[in-house]
Amino acid sequence: MNKISILALGLAIALSSCGSGDKNDSDNDSLVSKSLSDSISTEYGLMAGGFVANELSIYARETGEAYDNAEFMKGVSSIINAAKSDAYLAGVTTGMRVMQDIKQMESQGVQINRDKIIEMMQQQILADSVNMDDTHSASERYSNMMDRVSEQARAREEARKAAEPEAIKNIKSAEAYILKLQKENPKLQKSESGLYYIIETPGEGERVKATDRVSVKYVGKHLDGEEFDSNEAAVFVPGKGLIAGFAEGLELLSKGGKATFYIPGNLAYGANGQPYAGIGPMEMLVFEVEVNEINPTAE
Repeated sequence: MNKISILALGLAIALSSCGSGDKNDSDNDSLVSKSLSDSISTEYGLMAGGFVANELSIYARETGEAYDNAEFMKGVSSIINAAKSDAYLAGVTTGMRVMQDIKQMESQGVQINRDKIIEMMQQQILADSVNMDDTHSASERYSNMMDRVSEQARAREEARKAAEPEAIKNIKSAEAYILKLQKENPKLQKSESGLYYIIETPGEGERVKATDRVSVKYVGKHLDGEEFDSNEAAVFVPGKGLIAGFAEGLELLSKGGKATFYIPGNLAYGANGQPYAGIGPMEMLVFEVEVNEINPTAE
């Protein structure tokens, strides 16, 4: 749950309550009595208030943050009691939706110019006509820019986590492990990406490609030899969903190929690790792998 969803809920309730806010009671020719109307108003207020209060309570409990409920109620009242047109209230709704996007962008470090947003929206909305080709082009440019922002934010967060003590410890443990292994086994090789591997047998025929379906027997271990995963005949497509080091290693093998991959943290689960599997941040993983079949016939 986020703050905007609560605000949107409050706004939706307010809009459904007020109808045409710029009309007086004398303009309404109603068949419902004043007494019944007051009762309906009372019960609706209790219902709507209860639902919103519950949302506020859940939000505070789940996030540890809380609204100033009195201020929240001022916002609700300002809409319900506003003698405004339907167009104005619809604009308020749109403004709330835009604010949701603004808050999201700001959370990723974008320095939003609210006046510029209003200026550009006004240019479009008050124009005699809308050029949807231009609108779609702007949408594509916006999406591309935000993708770059999101990627930069992820990279910053990864770098921050990779500098934490547990990650540093795992990186140093991997370096020591590889240094010892290099002295013990001259067959150890290293790829340009940083993947270490020992090929027992390369297999026969063409190598695995990124688009192949590959049946693989594997055992995954921590550096201390403790097993965390295994499978006799897992089917993978190297170019889809595999950690980078495992996918790269598979493409070194053909059918029947056997190898051991020593995958550094940056080519495995990175600074986040996989806590549910007991894999720490920037932890090197060892995989003993055998290629059973390439593009096996589907059962």
